[in-house]
Amino acid sequence: MRRTLPILFAVLALFLLRSAEAQAPPDDAIGVAVPQGAATRMPRVLFPHAAHADRDCTTCHHKWDMASEQRKCSSQGCHDLANPANTKEKADWRYFRNAFHGRQFSCNACHWALRKAKKPTGPTECKQCHIP
Repeated sequence: MRRTLPILFAVLALFLLRSAEAQAPPDDAIGVAVPQGAATRMPRVLFPHAAHADRDCTTCHHKWDMASEQRKCSSQGCHDLANPANTKEKADWRYFRNAFHGRQFSCNACHWALRKAKKPTGPTECKQCHIP
């Protein structure tokens, strides 16, 4: 029993250390902009841009012509609908949450498609992106 307790504490400490490392945002992380006036319940997401460098830029920057300056997702005319008033607005592609959580053309949709295809993927759980 005397040997079991220190080993148990060591394993627990190692687990907690690994968990903290896994949640640390990368150095190139970009804070995802939220439209002005948006009501949010979760911590802001830090997006690891370099981890997505192998993707076609226009997959996410779908309105970017690659010649002009890039705009934030929450820019006017893109995903700028902050607080939808009804179900129809919540389904609108302009609702900023849908850019990241929508069933098509979103972070979640891409990660879940990769997971379904049994390929390496990014986070698929809330707290893996929304790190307190």
